[in-house]
Amino acid sequence: MQPSDPTQPPAPGAGGPPSAPAWPLTLGDALEIGGGALIFLFSFAPFISSSTPSLFGGPEGRYDDWWNAWSLQIFMVPLTLFVVAAGVLLILMGLSRRFWSPDREVLGFRPNQIAVGIALFAFLVLLGYALSRKTAYISFSWGGAFMLIGALAATVGAFLNHFRVGGLLPLPNLRPRPAAPPAGQYPGAQYPAGQYPTEQYPGGYAQPAAPPAAPPAPGQQQPPAPPAPQ
Repeated sequence: MQPSDPTQPPAPGAGGPPSAPAWPLTLGDALEIGGGALIFLFSFAPFISSSTPSLFGGPEGRYDDWWNAWSLQIFMVPLTLFVVAAGVLLILMGLSRRFWSPDREVLGFRPNQIAVGIALFAFLVLLGYALSRKTAYISFSWGGAFMLIGALAATVGAFLNHFRVGGLLPLPNLRPRPAAPPAGQYPGAQYPAGQYPTEQYPGGYAQPAAPPAAPPAPGQQQPPAPPAPQ
């Protein structure tokens, strides 16, 4: 038995139809969007750094340099560019629930399954860069570490969506509320200020409804009610 889709609308209540959230965002979607954003933003930060001895500055002089994930001068490309593209795709997959049904298939795969494959690819490539054997002068820098954290978060979010757990986030409904009727008008109908609604009679004409009569003064007898129209 498959668990229910967390984006299904709630059951209608006694007051009328259910009010769907303005943006059906799940916890998994939020992790995919946030993780993809970390991958893309920190791809411009130092991914690989180096510290080599320098001929200047004495025996302890060193020359420091770094390269980001877009650098073409070092061994990282094109794998790092594939990881950046995966981060952008994860952002789009996290936003796709608004326009794309989670049960719709593309080449036999659902969107949640595609997101799992993309997130795992980015995570495994970055993990390989972090754990690979390096020289004494080259190290995995802080930009790559943040990209790895983003890929891990996106992978967790993709698996949450795949197993349909986590539920919807409590986002406020951004739909505008109906405006209140102007002063002197009745709800549900438009009447000019100072006038009363009409009552329909069997004779085919409409007669204004009389306002409520004022109570008689003390010591006076209340006049009899007028006869009903024939």
